[in-house]
Amino acid sequence: MALAIRLRAHGFDVVSAGDGATAMTVVNREKPDAVILDLGLPGGDGFVVLQRLRSLASTVALPVVVVTARPAQTNRALALEQGVVAFLQKPVKTAELMTALRKALTYREAVSMS
Repeated sequence: MALAIRLRAHGFDVVSAGDGATAMTVVNREKPDAVILDLGLPGGDGFVVLQRLRSLASTVALPVVVVTARPAQTNRALALEQGVVAFLQKPVKTAELMTALRKALTYREAVSMS
């Protein structure tokens, strides 16, 4: 919720999901420009959501920013291998988040122009 409040304060439209299954439903319904994904989701692992996003033609190029409290040592490398745009550790600073989202949206524009 805190991230959503910060994002809205910076002019972003935000939809959210409390678990992985709901996240996939929301992504398929709303067609977001980017996803902010926590790896520690209730009822599942954020990496499962990431793998599902990468396995579907409609979301394979969807930019994903990971924001997590999980240790960076192994999780960062695995996330980057799966094509995330940025990997941020909680607590995340607003400036870091905005930079990562701008990068994600720039990526999205570049992919859609291809």
